[in-house]
Amino acid sequence: SDEAYFEDFGRGLTDVSTTHLQRLATTSYNGDNWRVRGQVETYQTLSGSRPYRRLPQLAFNTSGFAPGGLSYALDSEYTTYDHPDLVDGTRLDLYPSISLPWERAAFRVEPRLGFRYTQYQLNHQLPGLDDAPSRALPILSVDSGLFFERDVDLWGLAAQQTLEPRLFYLYAPRRNQDDIPLFDTGDSDFRFESMFRSNRFSGPDRQGDANQVTAAVTSRFLSATSGVEMMRASLGQIYYFRDRQVDLLPMAAADDGQSAFVGELWARLTRALTARGDMEWDPDSGSTQRSVVGLYYRPAGGMLLNASYRMRRELPDLSAPGQVDNLEQLDVSGVIPLGRNWQVVGRSYYSLPEAKVIESFLGLGYESCCWGARVVTRRYVRNLSGGTTNAILFELELKGLTNVGNKVEDLITEGVFGYRRDAAGF
Repeated sequence: SDEAYFEDFGRGLTDVSTTHLQRLATTSYNGDNWRVRGQVETYQTLSGSRPYRRLPQLAFNTSGFAPGGLSYALDSEYTTYDHPDLVDGTRLDLYPSISLPWERAAFRVEPRLGFRYTQYQLNHQLPGLDDAPSRALPILSVDSGLFFERDVDLWGLAAQQTLEPRLFYLYAPRRNQDDIPLFDTGDSDFRFESMFRSNRFSGPDRQGDANQVTAAVTSRFLSATSGVEMMRASLGQIYYFRDRQVDLLPMAAADDGQSAFVGELWARLTRALTARGDMEWDPDSGSTQRSVVGLYYRPAGGMLLNASYRMRRELPDLSAPGQVDNLEQLDVSGVIPLGRNWQVVGRSYYSLPEAKVIESFLGLGYESCCWGARVVTRRYVRNLSGGTTNAILFELELKGLTNVGNKVEDLITEGVFGYRRDAAGF
């Protein structure tokens, strides 16, 4: 009932920026090779526009093997969307597919043929648009890869290095989807694994057209004695054989011949120290569009230390000159045990372009067999141009009985990457 509740008592930036409260009821049943799920989802709107309600959503998924080495899969969904002001109605989405995987020690090939059918029954459709649009199209893909390995000496350690080139071809014809509303569909994040998906969009309201091949390579270093992965590096790019014409909104075709390069790096530097990095480099602009670099220290005894750098650079919008949403942030967090029962926890989340700490907290906790107490002081900004909020959170836990005060554990779980209470003890 209090729209300022999360601004006053929220545990982090996610709570402070809450605009809708979810109401969700779901049930599911899992068989041997199939799953059925049903849910009802609505929202209480605190600010902003109202989202669609699902009343209800039913999904059925199955996969398995057929005679002759074939494998099959079916993803299906029926959803009723309700909205007081926008186009709403029902959506039926069926996506069956079959594949014939062929795998040996040094290579693998998996052709897959699918057929996607989507049918709508819409209310309050815009004049001149179909109130019962449908979409049907085949989707063909061929995923292939080679596997090479050799013995190497990695800084004095006996190891095996693999080289795994991969080609993924995808074909989907263009279908006009301008009459179809956007219930729950958007652009997917462009990452290494997303280059091998059959749809570049995140939901069924758009099925992207494609005639493209993804070329990628992965190299791993494995311990020769234990087989544990010590390092992994991947790099890939999509090559488009024709212009892409399907987008979220009607627009001109995308005429770029290739995507950005996407790379990933993960390394176990020591038993306790790991590093990872993600990068997206655009060859047209000659600049890095997105990067994440992080170091994560996990020694024995419950200590956690994290340090990461994130950068995202948006390409200029020609329709809105000067409006570019760039992001560059530093994030440092950790949990440090002090003796047997005491722990210190902290986080600092800093925005470089604004030269401002977005969120920071520092806390002290005591944990014994029967009770625990935690106190955290926190400071965060409502928005980058607004004021700063300071708060002190206190929690007393009588184990097996109750908790009194703020849920400090939730704040730490959201703010400290890799935190687990059973490991850190806070």
